[in-house]
Amino acid sequence: MIAIIGILVALLLPAVQAAREAARRTECKNHLKQIGLAFLNHESVHKHLPTGGWSWAWDGDPDRGAGEKQTGSWPYNILPFIEEQELYDLGSDGQPDVITAQQKEQSAIRQTTPVVAFYCPSRRSAQAYPGYWRLESPTSGPKNSNHSRDIAKTDYAACASDGGQITTSVGTIFPWPWPSQEEVAKNNNTEPPSGICYQRSMVKLTDITDGTSKTYMVGEKFMDPDFYAGVNGFAHQNDHHGLYCYNWDQARVATKSWVPWQDQQLLARQHYMNRAYASNAKMRFGSAHPGVWHMTFCDGSVHGLSYNIDGLAHQTLGNRHDGVVVDDYGGR
Repeated sequence: MIAIIGILVALLLPAVQAAREAARRTECKNHLKQIGLAFLNHESVHKHLPTGGWSWAWDGDPDRGAGEKQTGSWPYNILPFIEEQELYDLGSDGQPDVITAQQKEQSAIRQTTPVVAFYCPSRRSAQAYPGYWRLESPTSGPKNSNHSRDIAKTDYAACASDGGQITTSVGTIFPWPWPSQEEVAKNNNTEPPSGICYQRSMVKLTDITDGTSKTYMVGEKFMDPDFYAGVNGFAHQNDHHGLYCYNWDQARVATKSWVPWQDQQLLARQHYMNRAYASNAKMRFGSAHPGVWHMTFCDGSVHGLSYNIDGLAHQTLGNRHDGVVVDDYGGR
């Protein structure tokens, strides 16, 4: 009898595990749907999609508005649109160009506060985790926040570009006098990032000329399972800062060479731990789900995409205005 029960349990266990993963995958998809609607509501109110923020050196500031003067990342900017207005308002003192001790402490409280919508349940629970600031470099955290504690993180990243770097500098003075990336590109006769959310971006829906249903907005990002709960040297590079600062933690690029990876993929993890490959590992989209990763498109729809997506199609979907439209990318 005991042997029969053991056999039945062994037969049922995979089905139970598959059912649990299906439920987690549905919850993850719902999180991305909520984030996508928040992006669109932000655009409706402020006339542009959430800005990417300044850099890892700056937390969000409720007194600095919603545009390129806003220091915080897209997760910070959408807080009012996911019923987290109080979290957004922490540190408000009516002085946008002054950093006070009270502001830094209030910002630190926000940095430690997890928001369920920013976590994939297949990857980790919604809680604060050790970060680079506390474990490895206490002096390199946000200039407008205290940073000696565990921090909230995110498993989702906005599409910043279809290739290339998406940051210019971190800034050392306040208020930041830098021009926007559009102004930098104009002065250097180059193109600004081609995605929808990047450093100091202010992209409008009308700027997405390839079509909102054909352009990436926010998707799951690649991570190594060994570092879901913390950081470790150069291998931490896409999950080491708080979610309210701008860095690779909240932004990814879509290129034909950097197709999405599943977290558990052995080759991907080997690359992630190899310093020579750390850069392209931290720039990728990806997921903990077997067989599929999720992306919210700029029309607010959420699609499950294959890890085997065609590289050129992936790159085209990451560009808002290249004039090439991908009709069949295997979404479901």
